[in-house]
Amino acid sequence: TDDLRGRRLHLDQLRRAGGDDGRPRALHLATEDDVPWIRDPVRRAARLAGLLDDQVRVGTSGTEALTCALEYGDAILCTPAWAAAHRLRWRPLGDVAVRRSYTVASRPRVARELVLAVRPALSLAAGLVTDQEEPR
Repeated sequence: TDDLRGRRLHLDQLRRAGGDDGRPRALHLATEDDVPWIRDPVRRAARLAGLLDDQVRVGTSGTEALTCALEYGDAILCTPAWAAAHRLRWRPLGDVAVRRSYTVASRPRVARELVLAVRPALSLAAGLVTDQEEPR
């Protein structure tokens, strides 16, 4: 939202301001981010930033997270491609570095060259890159 300024999103920006008696803003993590190497560091950073435990919402559907971002000013942990597709401003987290990772698996008979050839399309489909980026 407009009041979450800066080049990075710092979790303390989600804290309730003095005199604010409304619903505190939250950080939404998708179901695919409910893994220890993403969820746990984000929760630790949120606690250090002074957020309440229920301000980190894990397993939120994309529709619900988007609604909460537009209605309450919540933040969503997502890829730049996902944010662009939903016309949201994307910034990296300033308090913790997280990285989604996927593994491409295939049957032994599938040639390695074929797997490598389709990897850019899979990265784009998973929202890991935009059209202009190289797969990570």
